[in-house]
Amino acid sequence: MFFRSLVLVILLHCCCAFAAHSTPERLPLNTERPCFADSSLTVGKSVLLIESGWSRESGMDSSGSPQTVTQTPLLVREGVSDHQEIRLGTEGYVWQQRDLDRAEGWGDLLLGVKWHHVDQKGARPAVGSILDILLPTGAKSIRGHGARPALKLSLDWDLSNRLSSTFMSGIAYNSTESGERYAAPLANLLFSYRWTSRLQTFIEEAGLQFAAPRFGGNVLLTNVGAVYLLTPDLQLDGAIAWGHNHFSPNVFYTAGFSFRI
Repeated sequence: MFFRSLVLVILLHCCCAFAAHSTPERLPLNTERPCFADSSLTVGKSVLLIESGWSRESGMDSSGSPQTVTQTPLLVREGVSDHQEIRLGTEGYVWQQRDLDRAEGWGDLLLGVKWHHVDQKGARPAVGSILDILLPTGAKSIRGHGARPALKLSLDWDLSNRLSSTFMSGIAYNSTESGERYAAPLANLLFSYRWTSRLQTFIEEAGLQFAAPRFGGNVLLTNVGAVYLLTPDLQLDGAIAWGHNHFSPNVFYTAGFSFRI
C-alpha cells in the first residue's frame, strides 16, 4: 500500500510539473544511471528528472551460497535551486534467490539531498556532494537492517570536448544481515567518452565498499556501458559489470531509461 501511494504521488507530481513547465534553455541531460559514480551536477531549478530500469546481479552471499538479485530501481530528482536537489528513490520490486530459498517484495526507500558546490575552473574540478539515507521500509524478507546513511563527494573534470572523468568517494554506515553495524568507505573512478551528440560510452572502476570480511569484504567491480539520447530530455542506457573477488557479484547488468520534465 505504501509503494502504491508513493507511485501515485510521483505521477501526480509529474503531471503538475508538466502542466506548469515552460521551455527555457536547459543544460545537457546528466543522469546518475547506469554508473555507480554520481556526478557533481544537479538537475537545475524546477526540473524533475526520473530515472528507472531493471538490474540483475549474481554471485555468492556471505555464507558462500549462490545468490541472484533482480531489482527495478527508481530515482526521482527535483531541483529546488540551481545548485541543490532533493532525491527520492527505491530499489523497486525485488526478486531474491539464495540457493533454494526465494523471496520477493518491495525494496527499501531512499531519501537524499545533493549540492553542486563549484564549477570546474582550469585543473580544479567541479565539486558536488550527496547525503542520502536508505530506510528499512521494504518487505520483511527483503529490507535491510536499520537506517543506512551515506555521504559522498563527487569531483568532475572535462578533459577535452569529448572525454570527461568523475571520481566519487564517500563513506556509508551499513549493516550486515544479522544487524551488526559498520562504517565502510567507497570510491569510484569513471571515464566517459562522447562519440556524438547522442551517444556516450564509459568505463568505471567501482569500489562499492572497503570493509573487513565479516562485514562483506571489499566489493570491487569493473563497469562498462553506454547511454543514448533519443531526445534532449529522454535517454536510454545499459551497462554490464563484473566483480574482482568472491565478495563481489560475479556479474551485474542493467538497462533503463531517464526522462526530464
